[in-house]
Amino acid sequence: MTYDNFTLKAQEAILKAQNIAGGYDQQNVDTTHLMKGIIEIDEDLTKFLLQKMGVNISLLKEKLIKAIKSYPRVEGAQKQYLTKDANLALSRAKKLLPEFGDEFISLELIILGIVQGKDKASNILHSYF
Repeated sequence: MTYDNFTLKAQEAILKAQNIAGGYDQQNVDTTHLMKGIIEIDEDLTKFLLQKMGVNISLLKEKLIKAIKSYPRVEGAQKQYLTKDANLALSRAKKLLPEFGDEFISLELIILGIVQGKDKASNILHSYF
């Protein structure tokens, strides 16, 4: 997937997710990494959106870190790769573009793409609904 059609903030969040995975010596970047990256890149936006959904942000951060720590570590991992679930979340975000009349995939659309999935991050978010 090319990142040309992502907003700068969305690109930063994906890069942040890769850095988070790298910080834990993990090769795979999953939706939990993406969600954590989004929160770290734009805490005001996520606070606004997630609190409207009744999400306790500090508890969410704890759950995301716990999930991230559960992923396998790879000694000497030089590069991080998006998992199938992460790629699917980004694909779902891209498919939402026409519905929202947007040209670029934003953080909000990535969050929606994650919420619509059936993976660790979406399960964590769904526990609030």
